[in-house]
Amino acid sequence: MQPTIKSIPSALDDLLAVPSVNIYSFISLLRIKRKEGFPGSTWKELDKHKIKYALEEYSDKVRSQAFALICVSSRTSMSPDIQEFDLVQQYLRQNINSDSTVLRQSLLNSFTNFIIRLRDILLYLVKTKNTQAPSRTLIFEFLDWLFSFLLFNLETICNYQRKITSLELYKIVLMYFGEPMRRKDKSHSRKSNKSNVSLTSKENAFTWSYKFESESSQKVLLDCLFDGDNNVRLSASSILTTHFKISPSFIQEFEYLFRKGLSLCSSSIFYNAESGARITQVLVILASNCSSDIFKKLVYNGSSSFINTLLSSAEEQLSQLQDDLLKASSQGSFLYGTLQTLTLLLTDPESPEFMLCDENQLERLLQLMEETTQFFLNVLSSKSDHTCEYAPSFGEMGIAIAAVVDGSSLRDREVTVEVADDTSADLQLTPAQQLVLSCVWLNLKECSALCSKLVSKPLTVGDTKRCVAVVVSV
Repeated sequence: MQPTIKSIPSALDDLLAVPSVNIYSFISLLRIKRKEGFPGSTWKELDKHKIKYALEEYSDKVRSQAFALICVSSRTSMSPDIQEFDLVQQYLRQNINSDSTVLRQSLLNSFTNFIIRLRDILLYLVKTKNTQAPSRTLIFEFLDWLFSFLLFNLETICNYQRKITSLELYKIVLMYFGEPMRRKDKSHSRKSNKSNVSLTSKENAFTWSYKFESESSQKVLLDCLFDGDNNVRLSASSILTTHFKISPSFIQEFEYLFRKGLSLCSSSIFYNAESGARITQVLVILASNCSSDIFKKLVYNGSSSFINTLLSSAEEQLSQLQDDLLKASSQGSFLYGTLQTLTLLLTDPESPEFMLCDENQLERLLQLMEETTQFFLNVLSSKSDHTCEYAPSFGEMGIAIAAVVDGSSLRDREVTVEVADDTSADLQLTPAQQLVLSCVWLNLKECSALCSKLVSKPLTVGDTKRCVAVVVSV
């Protein structure tokens, strides 16, 4: 439709004049008209009654199209009207809780267009040294509101939809207004992002933007790393490692969080262990980006590499699991969180430990993967027919898990298991059996994940074969 209208602009007004046109088609046509800058496409000239009606429509598709219409313009430096700011705020408030993936992505795409407009307007004002323009005040007021709105949505009590959408909105703001700490990621730029004028420089008096990178913002984002959902943790960690830098005054908070992260790695609840791994990863990266050595000293604690510390911890936990799986997994040697920390630090390009294993460390890592995988597979198959070429049945694995519990120095009733919120009450397993099963499967999963990622890195043929063998065995 859009290519046709661009080649025959007169057709647009004819289509808009059709009495029977539905609201979705009408708004879509208006959006094209505004984007192309055709006559009658300014905000004052548009049919605002129908736009407001479309924003309240039951259909996600109609609402999304109406929001896209408000956010787009033929020129990115065209300042929004005060009513446009109000409608953007209204739409964000009303749709931030939506569980529709399509609507959320549309919201983010349209919001990106709107933020680019604001950024380009401010760039123009900087170039012309026009610091008293009314549009400048409107933009600052909107961004102040947006900052408070997003931080409120990231509170612990808020639901997943509100958090993940707010984090993605936060990321978009920093993408176009913030200064990446480690590098200028070219993938973050658009064709309109070519100016070398900084909006965050103090000489331009745009110090408001530091709110989004302030210590209070950092604290809220760090709290998101404790969230039970991996997408929330991942999005928050991406923002922290790309745009935030810690100061020496943060040392006490850093030490507390670092100890907390390492402690959570030992949790038998998978999302707590994963939170611990993510927290540790983020703090190691933040420490490496800091000019002060006090954070690095705390992380490395005299060791030349944090990977050495993690490998030693993982090897010790595996040894304890081999001695008494039930006892070790219930007393802080669950292993899974430590393995995931290794995975995150070794495979994240932002990490100071990214693929920095020397020959000895790589050998220790591969041996750890092989021994861990073989041990847990043997646990599951201990009661199956070893002459059979097939994997053990679920029944045989159940008997094997029960045997592990019976052979432990702990009694079943002595085991206290952390139970996830969504655990089924109908599960016919004792707490000890649940713990053993969880420990086995989570560690097998992580060994497979780590080896799969290592294979994509430059390894010798022999080491590649060892990684593949681990994945295939699982």
